Amino acid sequence: MKTAAAIALDDILEKDWQRQVIDLANTFGWQRPMHIYDSRRSEPGWPDLALVRDRLVLLELKRENGRLTADQKRWIRALLEAHVEVYVVRPRHYQELARVLQARGHVDGWTAAQYAARTHLLHELDHDLVPNARRHTA
Repeated sequence: MKTAAAIALDDILEKDWQRQVIDLANTFGWQRPMHIYDSRRSEPGWPDLALVRDRLVLLELKRENGRLTADQKRWIRALLEAHVEVYVVRPRHYQELARVLQARGHVDGWTAAQYAARTHLLHELDHDLVPNARRHTA
């Protein structure tokens, strides 16, 4: 019996990654993942997906080595300042994203694994938003 060859994370296209994320969201009961298919008449930089269940989660999907545009950074910063739950996720973040999407309600009620996954995603987001020259080393 032949088995499918593993696909390198670098080779996953954003449209395929998006399909995986939507399938994951549906698995955990998120309602109608919203994606703007033709963004030419929309404000540039808005996150790719909006998920609604017991909370609102916005996701910017990137290929493994994809970078945020200046407009995406501006939107994400504004959303974070407004206390919106927003993440930049890449294929390597699948397990962390699954834990975050599985979690219900306010973060205070999440399991330790769900909270750790959220913390990891926010740490990665910080690296996306802060230029290398400004990062602090411990």
